[in-house]
Amino acid sequence: MASLMMNLSAPMDFEGQRKAERLIHIIITTCGCVGLVFGWFQQEYSKCVYTIFAGIALCILLVVPNWPYYKGTSMKWVDDDLVDKYWEEEAEKEKKDKDNGD
Repeated sequence: MASLMMNLSAPMDFEGQRKAERLIHIIITTCGCVGLVFGWFQQEYSKCVYTIFAGIALCILLVVPNWPYYKGTSMKWVDDDLVDKYWEEEAEKEKKDKDNGD
């Protein structure tokens, strides 16, 4: 159980966010259309609303936990030393440009 909780606690990556958002759009749109048709034929607006609420509940169940499906793409981060070196070089270039401009 502890290993499952550790696996679910890792952050979702950008690709996982894209998948989750696409899934939300598909489920809500489908439930909205089905609920509209179902409520139309039953002549009860409440059934339309209940169908949409069921879609929202399904979205919460599928998207809110960090399932392993959403963490499949690893991202390579830039090393801090490389970033510091880049900004130092940029500062030197700016200083040279300022000195040459005066």
